[in-house]
Amino acid sequence: MQPSSVTESLDRRAAAGMLLAARREGRRIPGLVAPAHPATVDEGYAIQDELIRLVGAPVLGWKIGSTGRTAQERVGATEPFAGRILADQVRPNGARIAPQENFLRSLQLEFALRLGRDLTGPGEIGREAAAAAVAAAIPTVEIADTRYADWASVGVASLIADNAKDGLMVFGSPVENWQAIDLAAEPTQLFVNDRLVAEGTGGRVLGHPLNSLLWLANDRIKRGDFLRKGQIISTGTCTGNFHAEPGDAVVARFRAFEPVFATFEKARA
Repeated sequence: MQPSSVTESLDRRAAAGMLLAARREGRRIPGLVAPAHPATVDEGYAIQDELIRLVGAPVLGWKIGSTGRTAQERVGATEPFAGRILADQVRPNGARIAPQENFLRSLQLEFALRLGRDLTGPGEIGREAAAAAVAAAIPTVEIADTRYADWASVGVASLIADNAKDGLMVFGSPVENWQAIDLAAEPTQLFVNDRLVAEGTGGRVLGHPLNSLLWLANDRIKRGDFLRKGQIISTGTCTGNFHAEPGDAVVARFRAFEPVFATFEKARA
């Protein structure tokens, strides 16, 4: 059953088809137009659902965006939003990223949480239950991307429709004894070509990465869904965004986790 704020006039298939074609052809579009334009967050998720169905790749979990007030204000959001992590978007630690694999090259250092049990209702999930469901914490570099020529102008519903600016994910080594780490205070540093370009802590993510997981768990329940055992939830950026250039070598450093590496290859002449 679709949410009440998803209108019958919304052509979610047309919208998903436009976004899918842009993905496959490696091009940017100005935006979605009526009747394929989502007017609400619910309509954005309805298009995202259809897009994921068309893409057909296995879903490994969720990524959460706009976990800070500045990021929310920039896109007209009043709360975070989420997209799926797809199996074909995950790259190994130390990956070399080809130019055609990512247009935006927007780097975000995050803590991902792997679930050891389902997070389902009935009723609202509490913080203790969310914490108990986490089997491991994973240092992560998200390399966000967009199918829009100017993503900051299209609005939050359209960003959600485009799977929440999904791009690539580079996961580091999981830490199962994550409770021994103060994730809110855990420092994160982003180095590009050996130069420190951004830093922060897990506290930039709604005060604590667990709060981000908690938001998503309850949002999915409200939408008739739930988070599942084995899923990986990337909880939001600790460092803001840094736009890398072709040829850049990236290192994400943490205090209690092993580093995460990636390199952006230059286009061949």
